[in-house]
Amino acid sequence: MTRRRRPSAVLAPLSAALMMVAGGGAATAQGLKFEAVGSLPGPYEAMRVDGTRAYVGAGRTLTIYDLSTPATPKRLGSYTFAEQVWSFRVAGPTAWVGVNFSGLAILDVSNGAAPVVRGSFKTPGQAKAAAVAGTKALVVDHMEGLVMVDLANATKPVGLGSFFVEGYARDVVASGKYVYGVDSPTGLYVFDFSKSGPPEPVLSLQTGNNLRSVEVSESAHLLVAVGGGTLQPYDIANPAAPVQLPGYRTPGGAQRVALRGALAYVADGREGLQVVDLATPAAPRVVASFKTDRMARDVAVGDGIVLVAQGGPKEKQDVVVLRQIP
Repeated sequence: MTRRRRPSAVLAPLSAALMMVAGGGAATAQGLKFEAVGSLPGPYEAMRVDGTRAYVGAGRTLTIYDLSTPATPKRLGSYTFAEQVWSFRVAGPTAWVGVNFSGLAILDVSNGAAPVVRGSFKTPGQAKAAAVAGTKALVVDHMEGLVMVDLANATKPVGLGSFFVEGYARDVVASGKYVYGVDSPTGLYVFDFSKSGPPEPVLSLQTGNNLRSVEVSESAHLLVAVGGGTLQPYDIANPAAPVQLPGYRTPGGAQRVALRGALAYVADGREGLQVVDLATPAAPRVVASFKTDRMARDVAVGDGIVLVAQGGPKEKQDVVVLRQIP
């Protein structure tokens, strides 16, 4: 496997972002209201919503739920891997799963009652997350950094090389032909998947914000990373050249984020769910909130529903299903 180190010419240091402390927001602000209508059992490590389905990873198992009736979620099925599920992304019939030392797994979820692995690729170290653009994936690997995989034949993926990041690779997300990766403590990397050859960033931005996760909203031209309890937004109107915007520290210290247009749904620790309007990036504001019973650690958003995973390591863990009240 070809291993690339980050060239110094790519690095574009920026001055420290302005940090703003959020004020408390009312649950009814801007007409946004939520009510708890159901729940999913814990424990959990990662979760996603795609259409009317929820996907929850815990230990070695990825479980699929039908949320067509949010008040009574229905367990469809599950798949248990050989090792721990660190993270995953879902699009339509496929989930791309980071399965620790087993590498990247390509899970067919078209039949939610009986998901099946169609292919896999063993990365050098621990595979923790993946993002797919076209027929290629970028996999977060604890030892190698960011590993590119050819998925043209999903049953027999092929390695295309790797890029060794400055810090520890944490997360990746795709938007069109671009894939964005974050590491701790350095920053953001941009890869153009239309280019051939081993992965090489077209841009790297040093933030120093200890970024740990990243999500994208194509409709709002926004990329939002989370690190150190702070939302770090980027303007991606030009997707090849993100512009770092002022950072925003939420009331409870952001844990994870999900995006819906310009709204950032934030799992905000002891403050529960916070909804932050980023339509005017220079002046973010909390427009709604929902106080969970325990620490909010993860969040996922669907059509009219929000899932909030709650409970610290020594607390009861479950997932609250919230319905947005019209």
